[in-house]
Amino acid sequence: MQTAMETTNGHDKKDKKEKKEKKEKKEKKEKTEAAETGDAAQKEKKDKAEGKQKKEKKDKKDKKEKKDKKDKANKEPKEKKDKKDKKEKKERKEKRKLRKEQKLKQLADQRKKAHKIGLKGTKMLASKKRKAPAQSQPELKVLMKTEDDYEPVNRWWEREDGAESGKRGAKKWDTFEHHGLLFAPDYEPHRVPLIYDGERVELPPEAEEIAYYWTSVRGTPYETKDIFIKNFWKTFKEVLPKGSKIKDFKKCDFSLMADYREAERQKRLNRTKEEKEAEKAKNAKETEWFSYAIVNGVREKLGNYKLEPPQLFRGRGEHPKQGLLKKRTFPESVTLNIGETACVPKVVGMPGHAWRDVVHENTVQWIANFEDGLLTEAKYVSFAATSGLKGQPDMLKYDRAKRLVRIIGSIRTSYEKMWTSRNVADRQKATATYFIDKLALRVGGEKDTEEEADTVGCCSLRVEHLKLTPPHTVHLDFLGKDSIRYTNSVEVAKQVFDNVQGFIKGKKQEDQVFDKISPADLNEYFKNFMEDLSAKVFRTYNASYTLQDELNKFDVSKRLHKHKTHLGNSETMDTKEANKTVSLGTSKVNYMDPRLGRLGEYRQEFVMTAGARHRANQGPPLQIRSEEVLGLYPSPLNYMGFPKSVCVSANEVICHGIPDSRPLQEGDIVNLDVSVCHEGFHADLNETYFIGQCDEECDTRTCDAAQHPQSVSHHLVRSTYDALKASVALIRPGTLYRQLGGVIEAEAVKRGCSVVTAFCGHGVGRLFHGPPDIPHFKKNKTVGLMKPGHIFTVEPMLNLGKSRERLWPDGWTAATRDGRRSAQFEHTFLVTEDGVEVLTARVGTDRSSMPDYDPAAFQR
Repeated sequence: MQTAMETTNGHDKKDKKEKKEKKEKKEKKEKTEAAETGDAAQKEKKDKAEGKQKKEKKDKKDKKEKKDKKDKANKEPKEKKDKKDKKEKKERKEKRKLRKEQKLKQLADQRKKAHKIGLKGTKMLASKKRKAPAQSQPELKVLMKTEDDYEPVNRWWEREDGAESGKRGAKKWDTFEHHGLLFAPDYEPHRVPLIYDGERVELPPEAEEIAYYWTSVRGTPYETKDIFIKNFWKTFKEVLPKGSKIKDFKKCDFSLMADYREAERQKRLNRTKEEKEAEKAKNAKETEWFSYAIVNGVREKLGNYKLEPPQLFRGRGEHPKQGLLKKRTFPESVTLNIGETACVPKVVGMPGHAWRDVVHENTVQWIANFEDGLLTEAKYVSFAATSGLKGQPDMLKYDRAKRLVRIIGSIRTSYEKMWTSRNVADRQKATATYFIDKLALRVGGEKDTEEEADTVGCCSLRVEHLKLTPPHTVHLDFLGKDSIRYTNSVEVAKQVFDNVQGFIKGKKQEDQVFDKISPADLNEYFKNFMEDLSAKVFRTYNASYTLQDELNKFDVSKRLHKHKTHLGNSETMDTKEANKTVSLGTSKVNYMDPRLGRLGEYRQEFVMTAGARHRANQGPPLQIRSEEVLGLYPSPLNYMGFPKSVCVSANEVICHGIPDSRPLQEGDIVNLDVSVCHEGFHADLNETYFIGQCDEECDTRTCDAAQHPQSVSHHLVRSTYDALKASVALIRPGTLYRQLGGVIEAEAVKRGCSVVTAFCGHGVGRLFHGPPDIPHFKKNKTVGLMKPGHIFTVEPMLNLGKSRERLWPDGWTAATRDGRRSAQFEHTFLVTEDGVEVLTARVGTDRSSMPDYDPAAFQR
């Protein structure tokens, strides 16, 4: 059994072995076949890839050959085209450049021509352009604007603080820069000899300069004044060389120099107009650099920035130093005032020189100061009279004079009581105040007659200056400011005459009349009435009164040039040289309110400070108008260019009518729109008046306006007044501003009138016109709720016909399109805690509402 099993196992092993070998053989064969098959596929794939590469290479080669062939064919035309394009581009560029140059040249020529012939020439040029035939080149517009059209304006008089910075010691600026001073040019020797004792003597440059200055006084009173000749000769001898033969002034003949000077003057006078204009333009260009400063970013004009050249000092009257040489000012004697952050200006025209010092004082008005070498006193370079920094203190000066009007009565009562005081000083104080008030004398002070002219004022009057003639006439004769002789005979109060007689009794001619008081004592006395009152304020007050009195003699409806004949016949200086003895600039600058120059139009009703007083021997006292006492000013004047102080709208004119010469006629209606500014606040009021007698009122819906124009006008005026009154009933806290228009239009429609929609009421206060807008028609879109403290105007305009308006060519006057009449009423209202206050109500009426319509109140 074991053998059988063994035999069986042996066969099994054999079978397994055979099967294994078959299997391995089969796998080997399959493997071999697979390998052979893979090699063939790979080979086929490889052949295919190589064929593809060959084909691509061939295609690429063919394509390149084709491209090269094409490029070769197009190469020559392309080069020609590129050259052509480049040439055309260059030509276009040259044409553009040429056109640009032609335009610039044409513009320069036009500007030059326009500048030469002025605005009129510019309009003529534009007219010629319109008439000229059309040209290929477009016309160029001439621009005449300068930097003045764009730079900001220092409207200091409209600010809340106004002229506060004009007070002494107040801050004037935060930033400040300028270009320094323009020094006088050096003297150029003329080599014209002096004739001494019949012989010609050529002088060195320094001596020739002083001798040449002497020729400038020939033909004037200075030529024969002993003090002038003495001082000139002293100065002239100091610059003559040692050993000079010139010893005696009487042997000197300056005629050759004088002839040369006159020849040069005639040469200047005989220049052509073009030469004079060229010289003027040249001088303006040279001085423009120095003529302005920048103060807080605003350009301000400077005053005496051009220093005077050397000259023989003339002075006024009998000044002890006249005839001496006023030497040239050098930078080493000049102190500049400038902002801390500003660049210090260079010294122009004087190489090698430097400023004496640079300071940063923002509480003063001067830009530089220097020491006068002759008078040994400080001179100041300041701003021009038209600048803001000069206008501010001037404005304060006139405001003080206006306030003086209110208290002048109490001052007079006070000094009249002191006339009989037992104290001599008080009597002198009261009498001196009388002279300052009534005669406009300066307060005066002590003078060093060795250095200054012997000029006097009230406190420094000497016995020799007064003569008394009973019963009460005082004769005055003395030299006042600038050595102007003052002579006057005036009748004074009897007690004043007695006082003066007592003051001079037993005194010598050279003794002072008011020896117990000084200017400081008088100014201290004035401060009892007004803190900033001084004797100077009386002069401003006095000058304003005098100017007003003289202006009242003129017909303000005529132009000023029509009065030249009158002025020419008045007592004036005969020669130009004589004018030098009077400081005319002082009168013009010191006695003209700076606001008048700024506004550009003078209105007689609002001139300066018309003092209400009775000056000795000058007739009855001047009647004071409300605007003079209260300091009011017309808000419309120059507002947005409006030329007058009040709006006058007659008949068909709706509003903003400009007053003209048309006389009012019987049956007219006229609206007066008056707006004033007081201490920085505006108020607005207008009413419509009847001119002459009118018929009884009738309704436009039942009456023919053509048959009864006057009675229809009565109806129109009443309807307008009632419309305004109806709206006032709504003014209280919590009311919407838009509600007023609905009430006004409802009232107008009920009366058969139309409401003008082009104009509206407005807020008012520090601004003449401000928010909110208050339309006078219903369904308007204005916003806002009334609250206590709100101030505004309501000013409905009603027409008899349609509401449409048209504007007249003056750009202001609005009139009805159909020519029918229009009326308007306006008041300024304040919203209170419980209602309204009519700020512009008539005196004596209830301010909490408007009174019922009374036609008699508007009848004229």
